[in-house]
Amino acid sequence: MLSAKVEQQVRRWLDQFVVGLNLCPFARPLLGGEALRIVICEQAGRKELHEAFLSELNNLYSTAQTEVATTLLVFPLALERFSDYLSFLHVSEDHVNEAGLAGIVQLASFHPDYVFAGEDSGSASRYSNR
Repeated sequence: MLSAKVEQQVRRWLDQFVVGLNLCPFARPLLGGEALRIVICEQAGRKELHEAFLSELNNLYSTAQTEVATTLLVFPLALERFSDYLSFLHVSEDHVNEAGLAGIVQLASFHPDYVFAGEDSGSASRYSNR
């Protein structure tokens, strides 16, 4: 039940915010197609989150782009603290590099409390990753 609700919220966010505000011109064709994969991971443990990430990284790399062009991996029950999210993101980037996929797979990450280092917490720029 949670997964279905979260996926519905993600699709609404994509439609209204990402595509609706034209933040990512590459997202529009994916919305109605089968090449967009949304995976909801209801786990909260660090080990399980990394396993989910590695599984999706493998799936994305080993599947034809016509079948899966983009994967959104969503953790609704984890990484609430921005610092935990950043730590997870850094390790995930290391996984991409260690797999030799730098330049092939691009991580785009979002967090509700996103803020760029050195910027005011009220800065409009932080909304690009929220």
